[in-house]
Amino acid sequence: AGIDISVEQVKIAKKLGIINIQQSDIKDFLNNSISRYDVVFMRDVLEHFNKEEILDLLELVYRSLKNGGIFIIQTVNAENLLWGRLRYGDFTHEISFTENNLGQVLLASGFKEVGVYPMPPVIHSLKSSIRFILWKFIELGLRFYLLIETGSIKGIFTQNLIAVAKK
Repeated sequence: AGIDISVEQVKIAKKLGIINIQQSDIKDFLNNSISRYDVVFMRDVLEHFNKEEILDLLELVYRSLKNGGIFIIQTVNAENLLWGRLRYGDFTHEISFTENNLGQVLLASGFKEVGVYPMPPVIHSLKSSIRFILWKFIELGLRFYLLIETGSIKGIFTQNLIAVAKK
């Protein structure tokens, strides 16, 4: 099952052959879905809510998952070098996340085994292979910068983050 609040996005999905999708507010949809799903996937959703709404939404996601269910999130990364471009590139963005604060909010919402991961360029052609290699050099430079300034190389620098959490 899939939902989107945008009528236009639902129409596009249906034109692409996605039949099990409907237009709905996410909170209304999840409110009626207790222990229903094995997996909940949110792509570019959380950043559109304020902090209080995010806590409410995560509670609904947690309730909608079966025991052992998995929650997968893609969201903008505030630790990215150009994070302001992402945060303010969409007028409807309310918040940005880092590896740390996304992990914190998921654990505080009851999720277990939380992992947060980068989203580097995906290799699918010669051009994307070159992009991937160049990205690795940029990432190495960022880690070197962090080492000099903070003494640590820990960080995720891709534009987006993927988080996986288990109920």
